[in-house]
Amino acid sequence: MTKRKLFGLISSIFMIITVLSLLAACAQSTPTSAPAPATTAAPAPATSAAPPKTSAPAPATSAAPATKPAPATSAAGGQTWNLRYALDTPQGTPKSDAVGAWAKMVEQATNGRVKVTVFYGATLCSLPDTMTAVQNGIADIGDNQTGIVPGAFPLTEVITLPFLGTGSGVTNGKISWQLNREFPAMQAELKNYKTVGIFCTEAYHLATVKKPVRTLDDLKGLKIRAVGGPPTDMTKALGATPIQISMPDVYLALQKGTLDGTWYSWEAVFGFRMYEVTKYITDIPTSGVVFVVFMNQKTWDSFPSDIKKQIDTVCGEKIAENNGQAFDGSQTALMALLKKGNIAWPAETIKLSADEEAKWTALAGKPIWDGWVKTWSSKGPTQEILDKALKLKGQIK
Repeated sequence: MTKRKLFGLISSIFMIITVLSLLAACAQSTPTSAPAPATTAAPAPATSAAPPKTSAPAPATSAAPATKPAPATSAAGGQTWNLRYALDTPQGTPKSDAVGAWAKMVEQATNGRVKVTVFYGATLCSLPDTMTAVQNGIADIGDNQTGIVPGAFPLTEVITLPFLGTGSGVTNGKISWQLNREFPAMQAELKNYKTVGIFCTEAYHLATVKKPVRTLDDLKGLKIRAVGGPPTDMTKALGATPIQISMPDVYLALQKGTLDGTWYSWEAVFGFRMYEVTKYITDIPTSGVVFVVFMNQKTWDSFPSDIKKQIDTVCGEKIAENNGQAFDGSQTALMALLKKGNIAWPAETIKLSADEEAKWTALAGKPIWDGWVKTWSSKGPTQEILDKALKLKGQIK
């Protein structure tokens, strides 16, 4: 190849490379439909002009800096909370209606910012598991009979001492709440929770399946459902055998003969249809039941101060009144239900003679009070609590 031809070939290659470079440069500078870089779309910095005049809420940068938290009321803004209440009682009973009414009271008191959904009939958790479920966040609120966990809340059980409580759930609940507010040792029993309120039943009576109980001799050896604590001690002192099972299981146990009878509130007869599986009533007011309403502590702590104050307006004594009225009105509601269904219950109501009733109280009254004072004195001022309970019994109506 001549030098002229070689020079021409090299020149052609150089021209081709130059053209390709120019084309590539043009391709890079030509606009496309791709979105503009993020830096051009970003909003103006928080330190720039005031927010645009729109109906949208102010941007988060308007809140107080993290190093200096804004007051809970302003930081919460329009935040709402949806809480779950674990309840063992079926829907449509006096107690469940009372709890549902309280849930509405909370919503109204907080102007709709806190809503409580009640899970009826142990659908969220069983009654014995309620406290664990609330502590673990499965439920936010629940109530539990102290007797379901014997020994866990012995001071709170003072109102369940036999023949100490009254025939009114409202009065028993008010007594219990006032004692709780007065004695730190009682508050300490629920230190892992926010205690929302306390409510009580009226004093329980006795219902049996096959055998009417007219005397202590009739009661001896019978298997009777009783909650833990003082009611169990009372049952033993009267000569019967106490059986501790959850209320939803009582119906089947009475039906199958696992139980011969049960201490009952009128609300329980209504709510758990015990009129279908019992026959006789022994009309003697013995020992009632106390329920504690408690909330997950973290849930409570998540509320700003204004929400806490609003919820407090419908707690405490309000719960004692609201729920206690459900128990106090249950006998009337039950009789109306039986009349509507043309149900003849009980087959017989037995009223003990004064002498016979005195025998019961002599065995299971003050002796059990004294035993309670001695057994739990290491937990708090038991004698002082008992004396105050007796004093309030004569004052609170």
